[in-house]
Amino acid sequence: MKLIDNILDNYFAKNLIKEIEHNIHIRNNVDTKVEYEKNSMGKAYTKIKILAKPRHYKNHTEIFCFIKGDSLNHLTNLKCAEKDYITEKIRQIDKENLWNK
Repeated sequence: MKLIDNILDNYFAKNLIKEIEHNIHIRNNVDTKVEYEKNSMGKAYTKIKILAKPRHYKNHTEIFCFIKGDSLNHLTNLKCAEKDYITEKIRQIDKENLWNK
């Protein structure tokens, strides 16, 4: 079962990343980057960070973070609440000029 769980976690994590990046690119003119932080508890507990930056900035700012094993839950919530959260977070960062330079 661990092999199947790992395959499904990878599948849902990739789909979630793709959806979030697509949403960010459509609504905002920013570059994105994905970082993975391995956890000693196993692959399902890998932390995935999605970072973004305006094209003229040097460093990326964290926009969204999730655990790989929770990808399916985030993917189902993405259709409503999380898109608004990500959009509002980018708007707030942009308004207060909190981008990492």
